[in-house]
Amino acid sequence: MYVDLSAEECRDRARDCFALAVAEDDERRREQHLRDGEMWMSRWRFWTPANAPAVYSPQGRTRAA
Repeated sequence: MYVDLSAEECRDRARDCFALAVAEDDERRREQHLRDGEMWMSRWRFWTPANAPAVYSPQGRTRAA
């Protein structure tokens, strides 16, 4: 099942990526975490209900409206 992410969830994912980048020793993986974080920050900055990103949730979790 796919669920829409809120703007706050996008921002939280970005923060998680940046935290992983800080802790990563491998330069290539660190750069990937930084790119992923920037992508999520972009999604947070330009978030609207019409363009909310969706992610797969295998547990069938849904976000309350």
